[in-house]
Amino acid sequence: MKKNKIDIKYTLCFIKKDNEFLMLNRIKAPNMGLWNGVGGKLELNEDKFQGIKREITEETGLFIEEVKYHGEVYWYSEHSTGGMYVFTADFPKNNNFKSPVDDIEGLLAFRTEEWLFHKENKGVISNIPIFLEKMMKTNDELRFDFYYDENENIKGYTFQNLAVNREYQHTLV
Repeated sequence: MKKNKIDIKYTLCFIKKDNEFLMLNRIKAPNMGLWNGVGGKLELNEDKFQGIKREITEETGLFIEEVKYHGEVYWYSEHSTGGMYVFTADFPKNNNFKSPVDDIEGLLAFRTEEWLFHKENKGVISNIPIFLEKMMKTNDELRFDFYYDENENIKGYTFQNLAVNREYQHTLV
């Protein structure tokens, strides 16, 4: 599976509170109707940390100073190719945020880890349970490359530890 050089244009963050994540059910394409983390497109001259903090505030109203960088996720399909930086953050303590919140981007609500990583979950973007669960289990920064068929189903993926550059390949049946 060939990897091309892709400029990363997006950020994505999963904000955790106890064993739940604050998720966004998108009302716009792409991924309309699916649950996702919060994030978006980097602005000109913005680094990944500035970009994700701005996106968190814009989409949730929360001000989060500390985010943890976990790595990069790329996707390759007939319809699109791209990449994003992935982060997690702790939900701010002593915050009066109440969910669900109907926002211009969609519905914000907390979802449990069990729900998010469940193998039968069709309501979340398909690659999230794969990359996020692995990223949450290590302190290493990882890179994932997802390959999609003509119907936008994952046909396989690779991942590697960015520090040791060891790659693992998975083909889905």
